[in-house]
Amino acid sequence: MRVDSAATVLDCRGLSLNTNPFFDPTGFNFPTEGGPWPKCDALDSASHHADQDCNYASAKVIVAKVFYNKAKQQGLDAQAIQDHGTHTAGIDAGVTGKTAVVNGASIGDMSGIAPGAWLGNYNVFPGGVLDARSEDILNAVDAAIQDGMDVLNLSLGGSFHGNNDLLATGLDNAVDAGLVVAVVAGNSGPGAGTIESPGRARKIITVGASTNQHFVGQPLTYPATGGTTIGAAVGEFDALPAASFDLFDTQSDGCTSVDPGASGKLVRIDRGTCTFSQKVANAKAAGAVGVVIINNVAGDPIAMAKTAGFDDNLPAVMIGKNEGAALRASGATTASASLTFQEFITPENKDILAGFSSQGPTPSI
Repeated sequence: MRVDSAATVLDCRGLSLNTNPFFDPTGFNFPTEGGPWPKCDALDSASHHADQDCNYASAKVIVAKVFYNKAKQQGLDAQAIQDHGTHTAGIDAGVTGKTAVVNGASIGDMSGIAPGAWLGNYNVFPGGVLDARSEDILNAVDAAIQDGMDVLNLSLGGSFHGNNDLLATGLDNAVDAGLVVAVVAGNSGPGAGTIESPGRARKIITVGASTNQHFVGQPLTYPATGGTTIGAAVGEFDALPAASFDLFDTQSDGCTSVDPGASGKLVRIDRGTCTFSQKVANAKAAGAVGVVIINNVAGDPIAMAKTAGFDDNLPAVMIGKNEGAALRASGATTASASLTFQEFITPENKDILAGFSSQGPTPSI
């Protein structure tokens, strides 16, 4: 199983759940039922005793355990240091009264859907691990049941194995044990019948991805002075520097190469066909100073992820499909970027099925 991709909202990447301000335990008390609280395994205990001296638990995150068969061998523990799990947990149960900060800019107060809920961290992606065995995930699910959790959220997915899909069967069993189980549909869309495992389990709640009517992005203005300002999404690539640029349009997907005319300029490239890293690496080879990817599906631009193995150390952002068309139609030859990020409202993009989201129907098995 691989972790699904997602952008991080709070500027708290690299912080574990018990130190992230969105999971501040102030005002929380441990549950009066079950226990002892907090709970942890020996690897996550300062004294190496299960449920004692827990390193990564608090009155908000009441469980911190690691489920990875090589955790001890590789010196890994339950510390939640990856963006994705922190982001998802924040949506679920981030506390109130915290101000979201993106690239140093405040965008207002936020909270999770259930800010008063306790969280359990059953970490199957410790350290930099991005692939988890079904056995480890099932062990985490079993532990959550035994610990008395009420709701399970799994934002992960992989290949479905029909009647022999152990993880789908295990999650159905968790529902039979009284838990509410929510799982992502997967990132294999668009297209019908693309739901992944364990999203195909029969008794769980499977959730697709949709657009929101707002996103936090980097302001990009064209022409560079006194022009139209649009929002550019920033992901794992660096944001554009605060500067003015000459523009160059490839009018292509940039997967084979980028025209040498891009040298010294901010180059526009269409989304599609190959990885973002391939496009950016080709732009860098052509001497470009930055990249603007134009989305090829409806909705907001996305936070682009990198792919290992490419020389792609170049600022790169994405703009929406409609915004890209307007930019091209304007004939602008210059643009400028600001490092003061802001919220962009796009009412027409509300609740559009995300282009990457897996879809039903689920074939009978």
